[in-house]
Amino acid sequence: MLMKRWQAYIKKIRDDHKIDVVLQKQGYRSIEPNAQYILDELKTAGGFLSINDKSSPETIKELLGLSKKSFKKAIGKLYKDKQITIKEDGIFYYN
Repeated sequence: MLMKRWQAYIKKIRDDHKIDVVLQKQGYRSIEPNAQYILDELKTAGGFLSINDKSSPETIKELLGLSKKSFKKAIGKLYKDKQITIKEDGIFYYN
């Protein structure tokens, strides 16, 4: 049987000596890898993904495996860096 490996990060050590863990780096450090992942997915899909910042959290999770919050931060960075355009029908990659 194959076992799936996960990398986790300690978010907080609580007063009751329990540890809160998360699967993504916290804060700004998580934006760059997510932005690169979305860019790679856009390139693979021919430069267009039919989701945008108004898509449902379920749709974003299903298509990219990201939370809506992480997705919005990542596409915000890509938009700010002028690598993508965000339209009503989806996001487009600048070649």
